[in-house]
Amino acid sequence: MTVSFALVVPLIAIVSVAILEFASASLDYHRAGEATLREREREQAEKIFASESAKDELDVSHKMLRQLEQSWYNYVQAGRFSGV
Repeated sequence: MTVSFALVVPLIAIVSVAILEFASASLDYHRAGEATLREREREQAEKIFASESAKDELDVSHKMLRQLEQSWYNYVQAGRFSGV
């Protein structure tokens, strides 16, 4: 019984360490992939918004959104919205 226990404990320890190392390597691989994806998306966004026309369009969109929010706020304050 002692001999088999002496052989099983190191095997369990090795398997446990191998599982942890695999999990660590998988997490590092995932992080690297996500970082690459985010960098690519950031570069694409910079290209899109680098042009002046894109900035102007974004400003117009923000202005329209603010006007819509103000209209909705006024509509609710006037009591025309029943909450349904």
